Amino acid sequence: MSITFIIATYNRESTLKRAIESIISQPGFSDCELIIVDDGSHDRTDQICKEYVRRENIYYIQLPHNRGVGFARNLGVTRATYSWISFIDSDNELSPNTITYFSNIINTKAHIPIHFFPVLAENQKPYSSVSLMMTRAPSPILYVTDYYKGEFHTLTSRYLLTLFPFIETVNGGEGIIWKKIVRHSQKLQYHSHYSLIYCTSSSGRLSDVLVSPTRIAYLHSLDLLTFWPVYLRYAPLRLGSAIVKIVLYLLYFFLTALLHYVWNLRPDTRKKNYLK
Repeated sequence: MSITFIIATYNRESTLKRAIESIISQPGFSDCELIIVDDGSHDRTDQICKEYVRRENIYYIQLPHNRGVGFARNLGVTRATYSWISFIDSDNELSPNTITYFSNIINTKAHIPIHFFPVLAENQKPYSSVSLMMTRAPSPILYVTDYYKGEFHTLTSRYLLTLFPFIETVNGGEGIIWKKIVRHSQKLQYHSHYSLIYCTSSSGRLSDVLVSPTRIAYLHSLDLLTFWPVYLRYAPLRLGSAIVKIVLYLLYFFLTALLHYVWNLRPDTRKKNYLK
């Protein structure tokens, strides 16, 4: 069994080539495939991708307009040939020897449908880590109730990604999909191998809550609606904190909108001074 790597990209010409090279330069890529989904970019993404599609295991899909990262990833999943999928953001890099490590996992632990790997920051320092408990006896309940914290890279069964596709109504929410997969399969595995170099300097990430508080509130609400029975039974404090977060995000949105409205009501003093 081999691996399909999927890059969904949008206007990241400065980092896309680096991301592609980090995958295709690795030993073992000849038995894998790479699908690049251009989500309606307006930069040189098309030119960069066409340099690589001459290879038989690299495929390029160009969307006529921006549909969102969830749609782009789901499209990549439908076009995938192989049974295992790993997603790489176009500003990140696959760590050296990761394909070899992934292949060993598939050969020995294919009965586990989702695997999690810690990531490195650009300065090669750990951006996330795993504990001994997480690697030896990971608990599906602890995962679904957000006991395990941190940014992780995944290797996932394509079949389960077709059952639980990415959210297309709003960008982000990958964690909700991973939690759905774990709740369904009741299996997961953490590994100590750092599989990804994570670009922490990129703008517009969901980890920056000020980018779009309404989007964050929507995702928290969706998470609550999906997993509240699990929270209520196993982690009531998590349920309470989720409700509080949603209220705070909505309050932030309301106050921001109110301030914007009041600001627009202010008289244009510059215009008055000019008329004088």
